[in-house]
Amino acid sequence: MHRAMTRWRDRDLGGPMYRSLFVFFIHVVMLSAALQAQETTRPSIATTRHAWDLSDEERIAARTNPGAAKARADEYLESHSLPQSTRAKVLSVPRKLVSVVDGGKTPELFLPAELFEMVVTLGLVSEDNWRDVWDPGVKAAGLPPDFWRRLERTTAAYAADLRAAQQAGLKTRELPEDRGGSDVAHALLAQLCHDRADALSASRAAFGVALDTFMYRTIAPGHLVTIFDDPEEPARLRSMARGCR
Repeated sequence: MHRAMTRWRDRDLGGPMYRSLFVFFIHVVMLSAALQAQETTRPSIATTRHAWDLSDEERIAARTNPGAAKARADEYLESHSLPQSTRAKVLSVPRKLVSVVDGGKTPELFLPAELFEMVVTLGLVSEDNWRDVWDPGVKAAGLPPDFWRRLERTTAAYAADLRAAQQAGLKTRELPEDRGGSDVAHALLAQLCHDRADALSASRAAFGVALDTFMYRTIAPGHLVTIFDDPEEPARLRSMARGCR
């Protein structure tokens, strides 16, 4: 582009009409480039906003965008490529990777509820907790020195649900609709989903935006989710975000 523009300047285009045409041409080229860049970045959330500033609906829309999901899956497969013989040994039944949510690259795609579960599980419920690893992030986010002690109070019911689910051998990311019927597992998953939303709301009231800052700066970057076979359903993510209500 630079050489082409230089050649144009070397020609006899000094008249007012030619100068006007030249300026108009440059404006058209710049506008076209800007529109093309906007179209390319539309499936992702390439803005100046922080990852913790987005609404749940914005996260869900970006996360379930088919084109963007495929691009993330393709990028992941390319960077984690294995010889075909090795793949055959790893997967007895071939599965199709349809999406990847990598907190190191797209932290904004995680729901706060997902990150909050990690905070409570690995910070309060697990005996081998991650507090010492996360404490620099706690401080950097502006959370108080007694953060973990106060978090225990705002998450007591939810932490009890997590312990009960672990003892029952349930996956705590499951939702009640993942298990039909009205058995004990279904009831426990429903209670866990309700209490998670309530605990997140109470914790946000106690700590403000510093809690979300901590989750998206410190928790999300070490978190990776791979989705196989079926694309994620927006309705399911909304259900999790709303406490299955």
